[in-house]
Amino acid sequence: RKLPDARDAYKVLGILDRPDVLIFRDEVVFNTVMDACIYRRDYKRLSRAIDGYPSSKVRATVRTYGLLIKGCAILQRTQGCWASWDEMVDRRGIIPNDVTLGCMIDALIEAQRVDDALALFRDWKTKVTCDTII
Repeated sequence: RKLPDARDAYKVLGILDRPDVLIFRDEVVFNTVMDACIYRRDYKRLSRAIDGYPSSKVRATVRTYGLLIKGCAILQRTQGCWASWDEMVDRRGIIPNDVTLGCMIDALIEAQRVDDALALFRDWKTKVTCDTII
């Protein structure tokens, strides 16, 4: 993620283009790929990772959902943010942490859906301990 030379980082990310590299077998690998693509603003590979997630065997954690929400927000896929949020909260019953809640609020604000962001914050402010600035 933090290679000093950006060219080296993109060479490493280029490994993801090989057909024998399977990023969807393991949640840690998937999260690492998502984090690197978000950090390096590699939209092509980020989009491919997000698009492949629904048919993957990755068992998402709250961290994974935060990365999915952040990635969808970067790609301006607000519906994808909501889909990840709904899967996490409604279908899987996972309580978001402060970081994931912050990612969702940020995504909504970036999409100019401030009323939705405020409503989400009001719904969750007593259920999530916020140790970060939201």
